[in-house]
Amino acid sequence: MSKRKKKNLVSILFLLLALVALIVAYVLVSKKDSNSDEGAEQEEISLITLDTDKISYLWLLNGDTDITFNLKDDIWVSVVDPNRPIKQTYVKNMVNRFRDVSAMRIVNENPEDLGEYGLDNPRIMVEAKEEEEGSRGVIKIGDEAVAHNGYYAMVNDDPKIYILATSYKSAFDRKDIEFTDIETAPSLTTEKITYIEVLTRDGEEFELLFDQDKKYDSVGIFSWFILKPYSKVYPADTDKLTSLLDNYTSFSFASCVEYDSRDLSSYGLEEPYATIRVKYLEDITEKLEEPEVNEETGETIETKTYKEEREFKLLVGNGDDHGNYFVKTDKSNAVYTMAESNINKMLNIDTFNYISKFVSIHNIGHIDKVSITVDGKSYIMEIQREKVKNEEGEEETEETYYFNGSAVEEDDFKGIYQAIIAAKYDAKPIKGTEPSNNKPVITISYHYYENDKTVTTSYLPYDDSFYLVEQEGEFTFLADKRLINDTFAKVVEFQQEDQ
Repeated sequence: MSKRKKKNLVSILFLLLALVALIVAYVLVSKKDSNSDEGAEQEEISLITLDTDKISYLWLLNGDTDITFNLKDDIWVSVVDPNRPIKQTYVKNMVNRFRDVSAMRIVNENPEDLGEYGLDNPRIMVEAKEEEEGSRGVIKIGDEAVAHNGYYAMVNDDPKIYILATSYKSAFDRKDIEFTDIETAPSLTTEKITYIEVLTRDGEEFELLFDQDKKYDSVGIFSWFILKPYSKVYPADTDKLTSLLDNYTSFSFASCVEYDSRDLSSYGLEEPYATIRVKYLEDITEKLEEPEVNEETGETIETKTYKEEREFKLLVGNGDDHGNYFVKTDKSNAVYTMAESNINKMLNIDTFNYISKFVSIHNIGHIDKVSITVDGKSYIMEIQREKVKNEEGEEETEETYYFNGSAVEEDDFKGIYQAIIAAKYDAKPIKGTEPSNNKPVITISYHYYENDKTVTTSYLPYDDSFYLVEQEGEFTFLADKRLINDTFAKVVEFQQEDQ
């Protein structure tokens, strides 16, 4: 026999052996799912039919989960712990599966070994009972029947092995903790928020307030103020603040870890790493005891709506192994998880980014004198106000503007004023930095005529690029030296032109 023929014969023998192996494997697999041809072709076999409106008992065994529910006053409650808040939709979904339990097919009418199907020790067992009729239904779910896109199952006391759709397994495949109802956090929008406070164990405190009572807004142009971390209150940059406020509109919990923890220290919540406090306005609608009539439209008004301030406080503990933080509210001992990305957005705040960069802005309508010192030389800007009567006999205020004692045009005066109040911060100093020279290069004081208050700002040497700004005895931020020099050069030049 030639070598070529011998080689071909060997190849044919190998192919025949492989074919035999495939046939044997097919027979073994088919045997598991075999029954009579008639049984294999059956579809949609109705197995259990219960009246879901009458079901009042449900028991679920699923791995470590062994939980029983009773229906009381239309609310599903845990038999073991009636005070536990239960997620009603999950229980109702399981109950609804008993409306018509139908199998896709029968795979074995008289199985000898339930272990072949994972039904000697079922993955899932669930039982439902009707209260009035006493009818019951039991479903046992075993291994996955991959070839049939379902799961092997048995029902009640029926010895047959059926194939149930995967939707049954999905409905019952829940862990005990998943049935705990999660607290509903407030649904917020940026327009509702009025206050934010963030306290961390090893970081800066942050406090932000919507100044609805105008306690801090002496200028009339700011709505939000940053109270912490600085000892001085700063107005906030409203345009940039929108993105920050948006970080505090969603407090959705990922999952419930323990609904009534007795050991908060295990989650780092006995002494929290951080506390987040948000105040917001909630629309409250009440029915009037006596309907009112709108005088303009004649429409009957039966309800009134007003805004009430509410508060939500979140305590942040340790991180878990899945990229979440353990959290709880101050209202209960239920421990939840929240995504690390959501928490970090609320905790990691670059406060300087959100303050208004105007160094010292003042409404000219409240000012009667501005004292300026540049390189040791003094300049005085004054506004004298006098009550006079106009041609119609009405009283009004007449203003006269002075620069170093000489009357000047209103537009010229206000041009200089607008320039000096437009000075801005540009950067944060290195922590603990002192000025290179304690003698200010520029000092400006605004005098309020209504309350005799004076606000002073000084620019001290820092480095080649910046001045260190001092206000009310506190070193605050850095201002670009070139821009500040250009601004106050206008004051010096204005005085020279006037001469």
